[in-house]
Amino acid sequence: LSGQSLPRLDGPSKIDGSANFAGDVRLPDMVYASIRQGPVGDSTLMRVDRTAAERVRGVLQVVTNDRWVAAIANNWWAANKALDALAPRFETKSPAVSSASINAALKAALDGPGARIARQGDLSAVFKGARVVTADYHVGLAAHAAIETMTATAQYRDGRLELWLPTQAPGLARSAAAA
Repeated sequence: LSGQSLPRLDGPSKIDGSANFAGDVRLPDMVYASIRQGPVGDSTLMRVDRTAAERVRGVLQVVTNDRWVAAIANNWWAANKALDALAPRFETKSPAVSSASINAALKAALDGPGARIARQGDLSAVFKGARVVTADYHVGLAAHAAIETMTATAQYRDGRLELWLPTQAPGLARSAAAA
């Protein structure tokens, strides 16, 4: 198929609005949760205003963790309003992640000897007398915006968990859910 123009099978439904995305899933008796996490790094949730969140009509529960807070409600609007009402405050002890810290981590990861992960055939005859040219290329950070809204729907029924979510790593998502 290399070099051939192929039609996108998903194009028409995305253009006319008939495509189903993870955020379109609606189940009977579904509840909604909105989550807020601390900044990237060593962030800890310090406080939330549970009383203010519980005054929002439709709120069912507030769930906290050391690194995040979630408002659960019977509709998405109430979950979002409750999350705002929680007014979560985080403390970040370590320096903020920056381009410089990311570059330093990548450089450190590449220092040292490489490791062969596969070998097939013998290229020595092909490369005999060849001149090796090397170069380093660096590109700054770019926004990696999701195509779909970050969302997930889960249904646990009869000892089975079914998930609907936009992910580029379905195996990792499955492992995390199983754990």
